[in-house]
Amino acid sequence: ATIPISVRTSASGLATSSITLPAWGHASFMLLDRFPATAGQAGVIEFGANAGRVSVLGLRVNANSAFTSIPPLPKR
Repeated sequence: ATIPISVRTSASGLATSSITLPAWGHASFMLLDRFPATAGQAGVIEFGANAGRVSVLGLRVNANSAFTSIPPLPKR
């Protein structure tokens, strides 16, 4: 399946990409590696699914390597 990705920030506007995954596949990435314009910005990242289900896990990590999870919200 191809998973579309949309990133919106107040400063950089809209960026789009996609990830292609096989059935039961997974992918991981750091947001700044895939979308460097998001550095220091607040915003929203959306993952879509044309078929099947998509699960996500967001982690926020600071400079001291402390992290917390970021709860995903369903699209309305």
